[in-house]
Amino acid sequence: MPIGRKNSAGSAQSTSGAIVEATAVTYAYDETHVLKGVDLTISAGERLALLGANGSGKSTLLRMLAGAFKPDTGEVRLDGAAYEYSRRGRNTVRRSVQMVTQDPDEQIFAASVFADVSFGPVNMGLENEEVERRVREALVTAEIADLAERVPHQLSYGQRKRVALAGALAMHPRVLLLDEPSAGLDPQATRKLAHTLDQLRNQDTAVVVATHDIDFAWNFADRAAVLADGKLRVGSKEEILANQSLVEEARLTLPWAPVVSKTIGRDVLYPEDV
Repeated sequence: MPIGRKNSAGSAQSTSGAIVEATAVTYAYDETHVLKGVDLTISAGERLALLGANGSGKSTLLRMLAGAFKPDTGEVRLDGAAYEYSRRGRNTVRRSVQMVTQDPDEQIFAASVFADVSFGPVNMGLENEEVERRVREALVTAEIADLAERVPHQLSYGQRKRVALAGALAMHPRVLLLDEPSAGLDPQATRKLAHTLDQLRNQDTAVVVATHDIDFAWNFADRAAVLADGKLRVGSKEEILANQSLVEEARLTLPWAPVVSKTIGRDVLYPEDV
């Protein structure tokens, strides 16, 4: 069952066509700068994989795009309008941008799966019928409709991750940010996750995934980005994920698909061959 979504009426439109834009953003913890003049645009329906070593700032960047962190310098915009970091401003961002953290227990707190997934829509002030419709659709999309009345903390780790995902989907986000969504999942659960994310293409939902699973990133992404030493390099997945020096800078290995293709002489393009 598809997730229905309507864009906010009367919102300003970015001249670039992007939903979310980060321009020259910086961020530091104490005196350690994890983001140094990062630029990034996210457009409707795209698939972006974000890679980097532990501590490189991937989660920080996602939280900044979600409006949870304010950049030290630079600006993040939604439909061309700069984020406001008041309670009202953050609520405005959350209606369009949702983040699912790596640890589902950071986001799950209700006594039942249904109640947990309904939390966001209820706090938007939606009518009961609309809340129930959104929750049922989100549970189906996340493939956990049979868990609606279960206690979340009695579920498996993978199931709890899907509850957190369903909670974000029930908000009908235009941009979905996922921090290490395949971490801790077995291969079958990872395939189910990929199937769930693929369904969102029909709703023009942009999905940004921060991950260390480079094969998942290769199969998922249209564009890819590597964050290293506070700088972000963005391009097509072929340009970024098949670039050995960039991938090694992120402390990863090349994805198996282009490695095999090059070994057997197929036409996956490697940047160093250009």
